[in-house]
Amino acid sequence: MRTKSFICRGRVRIIEDAVDLWKTDHDDAMAVRDIEALARECSCVLELLREWQEESWQRLLNDQLGDVQQTGELLKAVFRGAIEVFPRVAHLIQWAGGKGYRVDGSEEFAGALSEIRRLNLELEQRWPFVSCEEKEEARAQIRLGECQTGEDILRELQGSNTAGD
Repeated sequence: MRTKSFICRGRVRIIEDAVDLWKTDHDDAMAVRDIEALARECSCVLELLREWQEESWQRLLNDQLGDVQQTGELLKAVFRGAIEVFPRVAHLIQWAGGKGYRVDGSEEFAGALSEIRRLNLELEQRWPFVSCEEKEEARAQIRLGECQTGEDILRELQGSNTAGD
């Protein structure tokens, strides 16, 4: 999972850097080719994120995900970066359109922007994140002795199995 996080975050940073570079040095016709490259890169980021999120869901549902919280946080961070930079690329596409240029891939990009927002919303709504409040509440319950340890639960279960024999 960390590898996918690293790749996705790196690609998002590349898009950010390229957008910043584009602003400083371009002539109109060549700038459109650069914008097309950025739109394609955004589509690649979307596919990587979609694949990573789907794989994470499958591993979560199959109880094969080591650190659920960390995986969710990594996904959330990359989505946040993409959601911040994709509108900047959309602005460049609008700029080119305003100059009378057609940006190849702009339709696919518009779909990518919507999809990245949808996937992020799905992650935020469905991923089993543990909030800081929930962690603190659990710690307080432990301090007050208001919860059972795993050993206590196991002992109870074993006791109920032998009691019915």
